[in-house]
Amino acid sequence: MKRLFLISGLTLLTTIILCETLGYYGYNRFPIIIASVLSAVAGALLIISVIPDVDFPLNIKHFTVAIFTSVILGSLLWTIYDVSYSDTIAKRLATDSNVFTVGSSVNVKTSKGYLSTVICDETNANISLLTTEKLRAFPDDKIIADIKCSVDRSRLLYNKSSGIHLSGEVTGKITVIENDRFSFYRLLYTLRNQIKLHINTETGEESGFLNALILGDKSGLSFEDKSTLQLAGIYHICAVSGLHVSIMCMFVGYIIDFLNINKSKPRFFVTVPILFILLGITGFSVSAIRAVFMASCALLGRVFLRRTDSLNFLGLILSLILIISPSSAFSPSLLLSFMATMGIILLANPMQKWITTCVFIKTGKIIPDLLSFFLGIFCVSVAATTFTAVVSVYFFSTVSLCGLLANIIALPLVTVVYILTVVMLFFSFLPFCGSITLLFAQLVKIGVKLIMNIASWFTESVFAKTDLSMNAIGSCALLALVAALLYLYKNRKKPKKKRKQRVAFSGVIFALVFVVSLFGGTAVKSVADPDDQLYHVAFIDVGQGMSSVISYGDSAVIIDCGGSKTVSSAITDYLHSKSIKNIKSVILSHLHSDHCNAFVSLLDDWDVPEVIIPYTEGDPGVYLEILEAVYEEEADLVVIEKDTVRTIGNMSLFILTNHLDPENSDQNDNSLVVISDYSGTFRALFSGDITEISEKKLVSSYGDFLDCKVLGVAHHGSKYSSSEIFLDEVSPLLSIISVGKNSYGHPSSEAIDRLLDCGSTIMTTLDYGTIEIVTDGVNMDVLCGE
Repeated sequence: MKRLFLISGLTLLTTIILCETLGYYGYNRFPIIIASVLSAVAGALLIISVIPDVDFPLNIKHFTVAIFTSVILGSLLWTIYDVSYSDTIAKRLATDSNVFTVGSSVNVKTSKGYLSTVICDETNANISLLTTEKLRAFPDDKIIADIKCSVDRSRLLYNKSSGIHLSGEVTGKITVIENDRFSFYRLLYTLRNQIKLHINTETGEESGFLNALILGDKSGLSFEDKSTLQLAGIYHICAVSGLHVSIMCMFVGYIIDFLNINKSKPRFFVTVPILFILLGITGFSVSAIRAVFMASCALLGRVFLRRTDSLNFLGLILSLILIISPSSAFSPSLLLSFMATMGIILLANPMQKWITTCVFIKTGKIIPDLLSFFLGIFCVSVAATTFTAVVSVYFFSTVSLCGLLANIIALPLVTVVYILTVVMLFFSFLPFCGSITLLFAQLVKIGVKLIMNIASWFTESVFAKTDLSMNAIGSCALLALVAALLYLYKNRKKPKKKRKQRVAFSGVIFALVFVVSLFGGTAVKSVADPDDQLYHVAFIDVGQGMSSVISYGDSAVIIDCGGSKTVSSAITDYLHSKSIKNIKSVILSHLHSDHCNAFVSLLDDWDVPEVIIPYTEGDPGVYLEILEAVYEEEADLVVIEKDTVRTIGNMSLFILTNHLDPENSDQNDNSLVVISDYSGTFRALFSGDITEISEKKLVSSYGDFLDCKVLGVAHHGSKYSSSEIFLDEVSPLLSIISVGKNSYGHPSSEAIDRLLDCGSTIMTTLDYGTIEIVTDGVNMDVLCGE
């Protein structure tokens, strides 16, 4: 029986996912373990049927031991972790300790809140500490502060999979006590910061891309660049994985060959430490751990003249990761990384050999080395895309097919840029090498521009993003179908008399995988969509413009859709991330381009049954364009003259009109104002571009009805809006300004001062990207960035 580690790893994964799923729905642990045994048998049948070299007749004894040991271990790991996780939260909430130790994650911009730093206390609770300013601390430093901790219900399973127990907010002064003792994490963090500083200094505007490529730090990537890379299907280059490790191995190998060192042991003892340093400075991500350990194993095999079984070793790494951190089973990055690797191992090389053989049979010629190189990249892209398609569809509802071609052109260039950047960094740390550093920096910047231009060109393709929105049933059915087809393909050369048995057995596989993945998918999916009963208000980063999405469950209402960026794509990406299926209404506050220039594109991408606009006159050209688009899409155009209410679940939208004046030629003042109310306990106000004139009318007409926790600040923070009388009535706890780079002076210092004077916290999309408020009606969580 071969590849027991692979069987054990996949069984562990299935068992933990199923245990967490059933536990999530309140089942007792004993039935969970029984169900886990059944899932393990189903997983074993799948492995037997589709993985090469694992076939009947088999050693039943080894098979049984591997399966049931993994089931028991998985159930035990999940039980221990689940109990420990709950106990740790209870202990922390019951203690008043104000002394904490800083973890390895410091000032992460894209985490919950403004900036997030992971800290740990005497109860071993990992707390995501939210701060408005960078915390001047390093890993293993001590922090003394009064911190209010709470369970983040909006990302419960996500935090659980990341080892985060609670979210914390500072209620007083923070005192940082520096740790003078040597710390491994501190050393890596310092090295990472120095590399980031040198990249920022030497490359300027291209530093965001290079920090993502070299360090896996995507916080500096602009929204437009990130969207471009995603649509082109090459965003994976920003996640440190096998690509980066293979480039580093190749680069170090060239240097060793240049030095005429041909022995395996020196190659191993030089390359492996460099790979582990790379692993450390990139944050020990799952994909990096997998890639570094597999590369190290391959190099070690050369030392002892042994070939490593990549699939078996992949299973071993998966098992170790799950044993150390069982909650990693719910991480999308783990699933994507291991599925992609398995696809490359199983499919890429056979596909390339098959194409090469077909070409030789047809033409009698061997494919040249250069074409063979690009063919290899294409086969790797196809293999990885095929095996990760189900995960991508399930989590993100899209698959980028043009990535199959974009990778062929971009990856060789990425390899060159990566190596040039490493050389640039080497010289930048040396004295008197400024000219050489500058030369390499210029080459790197040219390379980055070429990569982004290639990505931009591919985003215009019709295959840039194929929407394949699926629920759990559809995704699991697709996974089961792939498993059944793989079984039939693997057994295609067996005697014809066994065809009926093969078809019947493939049907059994389909049913088993469908049932198991359906249960497991529910838990994993909740990482991306933890609770459909939460209320989401998102201020989308659209540059200099405005667009907000209000969602509850799988339905949403969009208020405005205009800006200086790719607005329609930004809105669509957000909707997919929240598994939104229905847009109930699009409300255009007024007909200025920075509020509606993406309306036509949005209607092309989504079925919108209703479009709401004010009755006051707007730009005739814009109005006709909207009218034509609405007519073509057979949507209802509702012209609002009186106050109107729309509902989504427990959420009500009050559309206010008493301030509208058809005699007023300023369309900003004739913006519709919307108040969203969730269960009578949480309210947000969206004010379009109104000025002080309309604000006073609103105060006169509605009074304390305007009181809201969240305010979408009018007119991008213009000095003519956000008047004192209006803010006194609204009394916002949080004010969001939708703004981008502009020449209008937005947001104005006058408006900022008035907002601060009323006691409101201010955030802008220019500083924080897309800003999302998540609430259950009582508690409010703020998410920003990615």
